[in-house]
Amino acid sequence: MIDDESYKKCRREVSDYISDWFDKQSSEAAVIHKNYERLMRIAGESMQDGGKYLRPYLVWLGYKYGDKTTSIVPVAAAFELLHYAFLIHDDIIDGDVRRRGKLNITGRYIEVYQSITSQAKRKHFAESVALLAGDICIAGSISMVLDSAFDPGQQQKALRHLLASMYEVGGGELLDVEASMGLEDKAPPETIYRYKTAGYSMVHPLLVGAELAGCSNDIRRTLESFGIELGIAFQLSDDILGVFGDEKLTGKSTLSDLREGKYSYLIAQFERHANPAQRKKFYTHFGQSNLSEREASLLRTILDDCGAKQAAVHAVDEYTERANQLLALLPRGEASQALQELITVLKRRCA
Repeated sequence: MIDDESYKKCRREVSDYISDWFDKQSSEAAVIHKNYERLMRIAGESMQDGGKYLRPYLVWLGYKYGDKTTSIVPVAAAFELLHYAFLIHDDIIDGDVRRRGKLNITGRYIEVYQSITSQAKRKHFAESVALLAGDICIAGSISMVLDSAFDPGQQQKALRHLLASMYEVGGGELLDVEASMGLEDKAPPETIYRYKTAGYSMVHPLLVGAELAGCSNDIRRTLESFGIELGIAFQLSDDILGVFGDEKLTGKSTLSDLREGKYSYLIAQFERHANPAQRKKFYTHFGQSNLSEREASLLRTILDDCGAKQAAVHAVDEYTERANQLLALLPRGEASQALQELITVLKRRCA
């Protein structure tokens, strides 16, 4: 991730704000019942286990395109808490019990509910609790905006971006789930990336910061286009790392997408370039829940040999180049310099 003082300052202040929020929620939950306090404590601990804090940093940078002094930290924190809520829900959809190598909320509650003898029921109840935690965090993100020092009109503008993020992710997640079902009318991966990732990860964080800072329509339009291009590149690189990455560096399994049979840009390119023999061998193992590392290695070799990996890396280059061109249209300064560094870091991820 970016290694400069502005990023470190943003991450520290947002992290402290969120930690204080969870402490407050735990205290209030204890008034209702000790089990509710336990949920808030576990949710807070799970959130602090890691994360790049990219979204609050983009809120922070968007705000720097203007000249305002009101603290942007609560709004930046709202986008990080919303991101955490989406991760919780995403883990439920994927049936995962770990994130970044550690037990997620579902995994923690499977341990809490050890007295339930049925393994299926234990996981069902644990996922139900995780679902509730995600909903609570969504509500919390809204409350953070309302607790900010911005006037009600500005708060309303910020909430519109937060709500637009939720709506777009709902559509993107649906299209992502359906794409892996093998439906004939599945959406192109780029469309999924635009709405599942780019909107709430790049576009709306940049726009809410710029709008609260009073930036011109031209700057906001350019930031929106920039966010779309970079956001799609970000998800593209994530999918490449999800198959070819180093788990020790990314904290993400390189087996889960292959076992799930996830339809990504990599797979779309495979279907475009693979010969019949490669297709037969690939689909013998792709999507198998018990896929071994040896079989996964075979799939990676096929994706590489048929040109799918190279096509995906080339697409990252194309999207980041368009982002670079848009960045050149924005005012020079600290924010643009940081966004340039972000592009460099993103390209380096899957080089």
